Amino acid sequence: MNIAFVTYAKSPRFTPSDKLLVKPLESFGHKLFPAPWDNPEIDWQKFDVLILRSCWNYHLHIDGFLSWLKKIKKLGIRLWNPYQIVLWNIDKRYLFDLEKKGIGIIPTKLIKKNAVSTLKKYFSDFNCQELIVKPTIGASAYKINRFLVSEAEIRLKDFQQMLTQTDCLIQPLMKEIFEGEISMIFLGKKFSHAILKQPRQDEFRVQIELGGTEELTNLSPELIKQGQKIIDSIKGNLLYARVDGIIHDGKFMLMELELVEPHLFLDLYPPSALQFASKFENFSK
Repeated sequence: MNIAFVTYAKSPRFTPSDKLLVKPLESFGHKLFPAPWDNPEIDWQKFDVLILRSCWNYHLHIDGFLSWLKKIKKLGIRLWNPYQIVLWNIDKRYLFDLEKKGIGIIPTKLIKKNAVSTLKKYFSDFNCQELIVKPTIGASAYKINRFLVSEAEIRLKDFQQMLTQTDCLIQPLMKEIFEGEISMIFLGKKFSHAILKQPRQDEFRVQIELGGTEELTNLSPELIKQGQKIIDSIKGNLLYARVDGIIHDGKFMLMELELVEPHLFLDLYPPSALQFASKFENFSK
């Protein structure tokens, strides 16, 4: 098969992590090509399968990305993860769907675009000292804002400005995030490995570019079981998934379920590259 790893124009090549997949997939007789979703010159029909990997700017061009996905579906090209799952997972309101299925999520409320609201209301509702507000569509800590209770009045305009642009989710800032965020990687709906991501001392966001750290970590069977429950709640096949969350009172609380284009940290656990290739081969039969 001719397989395209879907990237984006400003970073069109394989990431170091995804590059580890080339040899295992080639060993099954496949040919791999990096292909930016936002390159209009690409003939997508020359590929048998598209795997969304590092298309990390899609949230900045959401209408264009949705149009591209629709085009791929119309062409009948197989997509991983599946088209309908990707559409569902792009908008973080999927968290409410999972909560209805009994999945433990960080307490979250939806604020509609252009809603008239105050920060004081949510500090009261959540009984907390700090709030996190984020767009319902975003990635890599895009436009996430942190508000202190002492700033409820002086930063009200910042909060209201966010609401003029997009629907938002609002959550209490959980103190456990400072101890580290756990990412569980699943390949073919089976647990592969886990990463502990920790923020720098004065930060709550864990991204490397913001001073965070990432390392392979071991999880208890009980935590893995809780992550597996989240994955099992999704109908249909998943080639890959990343379950991000924190441990609160001994239980895993979901922050995000990444099914579109998650970094899988294959470079931190090299055996996972062959696992990925094997799962892909099984799904292709």
